[in-house]
Amino acid sequence: MTHAEELAEDAEPVVYLLNMEADIANILTILRMLNLEERDKIKSFLIKGGHLGPGMMQSLIYAPTRGDVLDKLRSTYLGRAIAKLEVAQPELSDIEQAFHERVDQFALRAGGDDPLSIGVAIHFIWRKQAEFTNLRLIIKSKAFGFSRAQQRRGNQRGVG
Repeated sequence: MTHAEELAEDAEPVVYLLNMEADIANILTILRMLNLEERDKIKSFLIKGGHLGPGMMQSLIYAPTRGDVLDKLRSTYLGRAIAKLEVAQPELSDIEQAFHERVDQFALRAGGDDPLSIGVAIHFIWRKQAEFTNLRLIIKSKAFGFSRAQQRRGNQRGVG
């Protein structure tokens, strides 16, 4: 294997993660703009790239409802995240949370078995990001006088 091939193989988790983030950003943009009458304008707000192709994005843009968008996504790699949603018409924040949990799962598995892979760095950075996010939530909840149970509910991006 050449050095270039090794680098390309090592970059796969990074590329996958970036494509996943692009898809999620695009889906959330589409969901936020579903009430727009001129849906062609949504395309100009989307990020190029991602795992889901332009055809899928096009079908999501013209889906009549939030439920229809989610139904179209059930057969994609984000289907597991959608399956975790407990109600038929979830709030946008619940959808976003489910998608980010899926990203977290991937990032934390990226460390894999090879201690020399880029996945180890992804895993480490993701854990640190989660710790800082949780620390911010704890500080905010203390400042607003939330109970311990409310703090735990807010600590949703916690990483075990």
